[in-house]
Amino acid sequence: MSDATMTLVVNGNAYKLSATDPDSLKAITPNDRKALLALLEALKRSDQAAGRALEQAVAVAHQAQAASPTGAAPAQNAEPVKAERMGSGDVDALMARLIAEDQQSRKPVPNQRSVMKGFAVIAVVVLLMVIIF
Repeated sequence: MSDATMTLVVNGNAYKLSATDPDSLKAITPNDRKALLALLEALKRSDQAAGRALEQAVAVAHQAQAASPTGAAPAQNAEPVKAERMGSGDVDALMARLIAEDQQSRKPVPNQRSVMKGFAVIAVVVLLMVIIF
C-alpha cells in the first residue's frame, strides 16, 4: 500500500491516519476504533458477497448457455441469482464483459458503398416495372 494520509471522520471526530505513522493510529479513541473496525468488516463482507454474486451469475450464464446453445430461453431448473450489492470494481468488470459480448454479437454496419448499391438496384427494379407496365 502507499503511505498516503487519509482523513476520516468517525462519530463526528476527524482523524488524519497513515499506515506508516503509528502515532496517528494511537490517536483514535477506543469507541471510534470499534466503530471503524465494524465498518471495515462490513465493507469486507460486502466485497466478498459481491464476488460470490458475480461468480454465481457467471455460473448461471454458462449453465444456461450450455443448456441452450441455439440461444433459446434458459433452463427452468436454473437457480435464481440472489440480488446483492456489488462493488464498483465488480460492476465495472461485469459491464465491460457484457459490452464485449454485445459487440461480438452485433451485425456489422453497412458501409456507404453497399447502401448506394442497394438504392441503385431498387431504382433499376422500379424503372423496369414502370417500363413494363
